[in-house]
Amino acid sequence: MRVAHFYKVDLRMPEEPATGDLESLWLLAHLMDGNVPLDINHITLTLTKTADIDAAQAETIRGEASYFVTLPEYFERPLLFGIPVCTGPVACHIPRARVDAPDDAWRFFRDAPIGVDITLLLKPLCPVQVSAVRPPSP
Repeated sequence: MRVAHFYKVDLRMPEEPATGDLESLWLLAHLMDGNVPLDINHITLTLTKTADIDAAQAETIRGEASYFVTLPEYFERPLLFGIPVCTGPVACHIPRARVDAPDDAWRFFRDAPIGVDITLLLKPLCPVQVSAVRPPSP
C-alpha cells in the first residue's frame, strides 16, 4: 500500500474499518499528492527578526502576498486502522493573504532589533494547500 510505504507504518486493515479510516486514508494520500485544500479564516504566526530589511521589502507586508509555511507535522495525527500516523513535515502554501494590522508589522520589520519576536495574524484570501514535504523519519 502506497500510504504505508510513504509514512513508514505497518498497516493491517481490520475486517471492519472504523468510521474515520476512510477520511484518514484520504488525508494521508492527498498530503502525499500535495493537494489538501483547507478553508482557513486566519493563521497566527510568531516570527523572529533575523535580519534588517529595506523599506521596499517592509512595504510588501502592507499588501497582499503569498506565504509558504512548514510545520513539523500535520495539525493532528490521522488515526488509520487504530494507528496514529506521523505525517512528518508538511508545507502550507498560502497563495493569497493579507497581514492583519499591516502598519504594526511594517514598523516592526523596519525598526525592531534583530532577535525580537512578533506575532502576526494572516488572513488567507483563498484556500490553503497543504502537502507532505517528505516521509517521516524512522
